[in-house]
Amino acid sequence: MVSSGSPSSAQDKPLSQQESFAFGVGFTSGILTTTCMLEDADLLTTDEARLFMQGVLESIVEKETGSRLEASQEGYAVARRKFPDCPIP
Repeated sequence: MVSSGSPSSAQDKPLSQQESFAFGVGFTSGILTTTCMLEDADLLTTDEARLFMQGVLESIVEKETGSRLEASQEGYAVARRKFPDCPIP
């Protein structure tokens, strides 16, 4: 059975500052750890992984400010801890 009702108001509610921070940490960490996993599985070369991550990090530094930048920095730290041998710049 398919419901055609309207979305709940909880889905329309903006993220709290804490939720937004957690999302930013997870997003950055997820991008970097996924790239590390692809490099570990030899689906990306070390150079490809390093260059991709360098581009992601440069984009973050250029575009993010305040708590979004802090969340991305924490996501970076999480990825470094999970994959200490990964070529994260």
